[in-house]
Amino acid sequence: MNEHYTLLNRYKSGRSALLVVIAFTAINSFLSIINADIQFLYSASIPQIAMAFKTYLANQGISPLLSMLMFVIIPIALLAISYLLSKNNATWFAVATGLMVIDLLVLLYFWIFVSKFNMALLLDIVFEVLVVGYMIFSMIAGFKLKGDFSEADLTEQRQVLESRELYYSNDAYAKEHKANKNGLIIATSLGYVALVFVGSILLAMIGSDVTILLFILLFVGGVAAILYVSIKCRPFSTARNYAYFRENGILKRQFAYNPMYVEEFADFQVVEEKPDCYKCTYTTAKGKPAKLTIPKAYPGLENIL
Repeated sequence: MNEHYTLLNRYKSGRSALLVVIAFTAINSFLSIINADIQFLYSASIPQIAMAFKTYLANQGISPLLSMLMFVIIPIALLAISYLLSKNNATWFAVATGLMVIDLLVLLYFWIFVSKFNMALLLDIVFEVLVVGYMIFSMIAGFKLKGDFSEADLTEQRQVLESRELYYSNDAYAKEHKANKNGLIIATSLGYVALVFVGSILLAMIGSDVTILLFILLFVGGVAAILYVSIKCRPFSTARNYAYFRENGILKRQFAYNPMYVEEFADFQVVEEKPDCYKCTYTTAKGKPAKLTIPKAYPGLENIL
């Protein structure tokens, strides 16, 4: 049931994202038609590009009304139809995803060959890449449902959730056990910014090849340091995303944003207890050994470890 619930939620989130895209595309198209100076992100690009070049299209013999029909009304209508028919059919969501992929390719072509890498379009490209990626992710979930789009039994879900004795993270408890590492991540990031700032000043003052090399090393080293600290501190910085519990003798944790999605830790063992965390091992669903760091951010969790 957990997998079905997760896939269904993922698919529904993708459809919601598509609905937002349709709404903002319609709004941006209207703003383009009235020559407004404002545009919103999270929108398809072909209608906006077409309206921006409506004078050029008119010179090519395509009337403004025909341009609006071909490049605004029809694309939005296709996305809207795909959204409506995709409620219980992942194929139609795949159609919408394909349309958005085509839209992204048109935007990239426009950015490279027409605008000559106009940096003003970079944010639009980033957002559309994220939207398309998320839609592909949701489309895959839709196909994995294999046509079963039935809602999970809410009564059963409620009974399952109420039966769990959950251990949530607590900021005060985490600070007491030095398991709150957010300050270290912030300090590392601020230190990196300060070093880059000082390096920039030195580069401007001296400007030698050696200084440039040192600045590059400083930049790369700073990025590596931030990545290292972020990875090492990830179990601590994400502690509030989880709640731990035992069920049928197995240690498990649920996601705070999706309590029906549960991770299991078979053959769980605490290998080492440190002042700020527990170093543990377990066996994955594929039968492979794995390691787990549980920060001391959960009051009473030691009772079930």
